[in-house]
Amino acid sequence: MAYVDAKMRGVDADPPGEQLFKYDAGADAIAAVIAADYFLPAYASKTLRAGDVIIAKSSNNGAVDVLIVNVATATNVTVVNGT
Repeated sequence: MAYVDAKMRGVDADPPGEQLFKYDAGADAIAAVIAADYFLPAYASKTLRAGDVIIAKSSNNGAVDVLIVNVATATNVTVVNGT
């Protein structure tokens, strides 16, 4: 599947690099969500930057994962699963 911008919500109003988001991945498994560039559209639409945190709900039995944005540029976004 693919990232859906409407499912990514900011939880706070901190500056980029200190933001907290929640994301409902729907039918996407956590393996797809943590793949490189899954969150690339959020770089522009949500000002996603390295250091931001994403609480992601995936199809993995309703599991919640805490993801930390490791790299965020206009051409590459990677996350690390912190759980």
